[in-house]
Amino acid sequence: MTTPEKKSRRSLTLEIKIQILDCLAQGATPAVFSRKFGLNDATVRTVKKNEKRIRDSVASGTDLSAKKSSYARDPVIEKMEKRSEPSSSDGIKSFSASAGWFSGFLKRYSLHNVKLRGESASADETAARNYPAELASIIREGGYNAHQVFNADGSGLFWKRIPTRTYLAKIDKSTNRLKAAKERITLLFCANASGDHLFKPLLINRSLRPRALKGMDYDQLPVHWLANQKAWVTQAVFRQWFEEMFIPEAQAYLETKGEEFHAFLIVDNVPGHPPLEYPNVKVIFLPPNTTSLIQPLDQGIIANFKKLYIGRTMRFILEAIEKDPTLTVPEAWKTFTMKECLEQIGAALLDIKPSTLNACWRSLWPECVQSTDVQQVNHTSEIIFLAHVIGGEGFDDMAEEDVCELLQEPVLGDEDLIEMLLTEPEEIADEVSVPELTSEKLEEGFRLAEQKAKTIHAVLAENRSGESSEEELFIGALEALDEGEDWFETVKVNISKVSVKLDTGAHCNVLPLWMVEKLDLLPLKLSPTKWLLTFSNHKMLVLGEVDPVCTVKQKQTRITFKVVEERVIPLLGRKTCIAQNLITRIDSLEIDDVEVYDGLGCLKYMTST
Repeated sequence: MTTPEKKSRRSLTLEIKIQILDCLAQGATPAVFSRKFGLNDATVRTVKKNEKRIRDSVASGTDLSAKKSSYARDPVIEKMEKRSEPSSSDGIKSFSASAGWFSGFLKRYSLHNVKLRGESASADETAARNYPAELASIIREGGYNAHQVFNADGSGLFWKRIPTRTYLAKIDKSTNRLKAAKERITLLFCANASGDHLFKPLLINRSLRPRALKGMDYDQLPVHWLANQKAWVTQAVFRQWFEEMFIPEAQAYLETKGEEFHAFLIVDNVPGHPPLEYPNVKVIFLPPNTTSLIQPLDQGIIANFKKLYIGRTMRFILEAIEKDPTLTVPEAWKTFTMKECLEQIGAALLDIKPSTLNACWRSLWPECVQSTDVQQVNHTSEIIFLAHVIGGEGFDDMAEEDVCELLQEPVLGDEDLIEMLLTEPEEIADEVSVPELTSEKLEEGFRLAEQKAKTIHAVLAENRSGESSEEELFIGALEALDEGEDWFETVKVNISKVSVKLDTGAHCNVLPLWMVEKLDLLPLKLSPTKWLLTFSNHKMLVLGEVDPVCTVKQKQTRITFKVVEERVIPLLGRKTCIAQNLITRIDSLEIDDVEVYDGLGCLKYMTST
């Protein structure tokens, strides 16, 4: 019996694989390759399956005559592995991230490359040409005028960025893309079509309480202030802006114009903008990939604002060194903090003219534009002039392309975004004094700890002037958590049921952070309250506030809660309990004509006598 001859394995060169792929792209069938190269269908399908890797290998410079190709691993994956590698003495297996695991990691944390104006490359010009006529029809049918039509759009601002060619950037060794990411804020602008109202913008920062704003009244800032880890507009942030900032300000503005509250809001079609509904308010989304072509705020308003802001930062440096001649430019720039940033933002907003706001609607709703001959100030020339006055490398020869660099958002790769996600923003550090420890104080500490284990009673220490103050209030009611269910009430927060404690001695409502996260109530709003005190003088730091819509005894209302990190029991304070008819104040109590109580007190669900 003869042994069948074993077929030798044939390796195809990259040149042949490219020929196969090109032929397939032109519509050739596998039979063609069988005749030309003596290949079977399975081999052709394998080549087609690996098309991207083959073409990437050729593009990277691999010799076409090579029969084997190497594929470089993602450098971001390699860097993550290096950062996760234990020391050799640990005896632990090194971490290795596959491409699939890494892709899942990016998806779980919503990480992706960021570029401010990336949509312009894929703009849909056909949709942009057709949509204005459709919009005009919607406006006519709805009976809206230019005062009632609004546009909202967000943009990133690198508030302390300088051109890379300047010596100021070169001497700052920490100036890189990651630092730029940490110094990035997002501004959400909104203006109407008539151009006579520019809303107070929403600013989203990574830190809720930056050190530079310590002691400031956040209500007096030129912006609404919110914070999240990435300083981005999320759906929760946009919904909060719409309900708590846009609606009240639009109502107040239209009232001053003698107009009924009948508003039309236009926003771009991005994941951070959820569907929204409100009585007498119509919200529509622009067609995808048309923002750079027809969205009014993107037609010069935001770029105009950024140029005004950059010019004011240049003036800040000049004024600082003129005020103190011994001060160098780098020293002056170090004094530019978030506080100064907000001052320049406020001033830049005031410099935007109504005619400029109105003129930027020419691409979307040309009928509302009052004048087509609006003279634009050349802010770029002003920035260049100020830079030349400052002088020095990169400043004395600053050109228009340097200004354009400042207007464009640098590309942040996956590596930068991961680093930013893992880095905690800097918050105001609280000063803590450590008392001398004695046996008496230790005994007192154990006693207070035992009391704290039984009860949490939160009280409010609030000073709206911006200065930190604390007031100690005594709470003597309901010392134990297990005295019965009479003093607990089930409250519906959004769509979830929560058991809350009714505390007649508490001066505010409290929720723990873990429950806020579970109920999806983030982001937190800034709270004027810094501390909550218990009757035992235990202090809890207030992280912020939430004010969800709650259902109490089948009645919907919005309740404000202070949020703390401690795992406390949710509670409703005295004012909310009275407002929701959960308790009633009494002066005296008689049973069978016998007075058993005389004074002031609270009883649950009881009428006063």
